[in-house]
Amino acid sequence: HKGCGIAVICFAVFLAVSPFVLLYLITRPPAGFHKGLYTEVTGRPYPASAKVIEKAGSSGLNTDYGYAALIKVDTAEYQAALQAMMNCGYRRDTTFHAGVDGYNILRKACVEESAFNQRFSAGGTHQKIIAFHCNGQVIFVEKFRY
Repeated sequence: HKGCGIAVICFAVFLAVSPFVLLYLITRPPAGFHKGLYTEVTGRPYPASAKVIEKAGSSGLNTDYGYAALIKVDTAEYQAALQAMMNCGYRRDTTFHAGVDGYNILRKACVEESAFNQRFSAGGTHQKIIAFHCNGQVIFVEKFRY
């Protein structure tokens, strides 16, 4: 039968494509990941004034992952987030450092690392980084494990 041959071909194509689709779904960042990332790194709710300038992220098939976002907020939220970081247990850094995704989004947005005058990080197996741009409105957040 002609219909059986078409069904077999469709099934073979499905079997060939399925692993790639599954791999993509497993490794891409979930929708809205930047909101959860901001909240987790800063300990503050995602601001209503937030506008994403750039974002990137992925997870590996093992436990490696990297998520980063560059977010513009109003000056009141910027100051509140900065104050919260000064009062939490994050280490205050004298130089900017980030993971692969962090540096990628800075390059895409044409933002220099030196423009961030306040930088904080929490180490351990899951790195968390937050940096505050000198313009008083842009916040960089990143979480990664490699």
